[in-house]
Amino acid sequence: MVTRRRALRATGAAALVVALAGCAAAIEQARPQASSAAGEPTPWRVVSGGFLAAPQPLAGVPARPGSGAYVRLVFPAAVALRDNELLIVDSGAGRVYRHDLALGTLVPIAGAPASVDTRVALGADLSAYVLDAGARRVLRFARDGRLLQTFRSESIAADPTALALAPDGVTLYVADRTLAQVVVFRTAGAIALPLVPRADEARVAGVRALAFGRRGVYLLDEHAGAVLLLAPDGALLARFGQGQLTAPSALAVDRGERVYVGETRTGALKLFAGGALVRTLDARALRLQSIGALASDGDVLAITDPAAGAVALFRVADGIQ
Repeated sequence: MVTRRRALRATGAAALVVALAGCAAAIEQARPQASSAAGEPTPWRVVSGGFLAAPQPLAGVPARPGSGAYVRLVFPAAVALRDNELLIVDSGAGRVYRHDLALGTLVPIAGAPASVDTRVALGADLSAYVLDAGARRVLRFARDGRLLQTFRSESIAADPTALALAPDGVTLYVADRTLAQVVVFRTAGAIALPLVPRADEARVAGVRALAFGRRGVYLLDEHAGAVLLLAPDGALLARFGQGQLTAPSALAVDRGERVYVGETRTGALKLFAGGALVRTLDARALRLQSIGALASDGDVLAITDPAAGAVALFRVADGIQ
C-alpha cells in the first residue's frame, strides 16, 4: 500500500511538472518577442484613447487615475514620446493630450493649438513644446498646464513645419519650409540663429521633419526625397535616401542612430542604418491602416495611425551603432 501511494505521488508530481512546463511554454510563446533584426519594430501596444484627467500637479506628486469619461482619439496628427508619457495632437478633436502609458489617462492642454500642422516635443522635465504654425511661434507648457514660455522670431516665415528639442534640453530647432532653413532658439533670451542647410551646393527645397540623433540633427527634404544630417553648426555631414523615398513625410531617429522615414502616401515605413536602406515595411505588416507621424524614445517607436484613430507603439531591437 505504501509503495502504491508513493508511486501515485510520483506520478502526480511528474504530471504537475509537465503541466507547469506547458503553461510556461504557452506564456513564453504568447509574449511578444524582440525582433531578430536590429531596429525592426515589433508591435507592443496601441493607444486609441483614455480616461480624461485633470492636469498633473507639480513634480513629486503621485499620479492619479483618470476620473472622467473615456475619450477615443479621432485623428492623431502628431506625437512625441518620452519615458512613460505620450504627447498626442488630435487634430480631429482639436486637442493636444498628455497620455500616461501606465494609467491610461488623457490630460488636455488648455490653450494648445491642435491642427494637422501642429507639431510637438517633450522636454526632460516633461514640459510640452507645441508648434503653433499659424501664429509662427512655439508654446511651452508645464505638466500642470501653465504656459511657461513663448518662442517667436521674425526669422520664422509663414510656413513652419517641424520642431525638435536638442539633447541638451534647452535648444529648440524649428524648420521653416518657405525659407528652407532651420531656426535655432537658445533658451537664454530665445535668440534665433538661422541655419540654411545646403546639399551639393544647392539650396534645400523644403524641410518637412526634424529629429535628433547622437551625431546631429536630421532633416527630411520632402522635395528632394532625401535625409540630411547636419552638425550643430549647420555643416552638412551626410545625405542619403535619394531615389529610395517617395513623398516622405515623417522622421524619427532611435538610440541606435537608426533612421525611420514614414511615407503617408505609400503607407510605407523605411529603415536606414548608416545611411543605407535596410528594410521597408508597409502599414499592413505593422498592423496599421495608415502611417502618420513618428517619434522615438529609448527602445520604443511611436507611429500615429490617423485612419484608425490610434497611436501604435513598437519595441525595437538593440544593436546600438
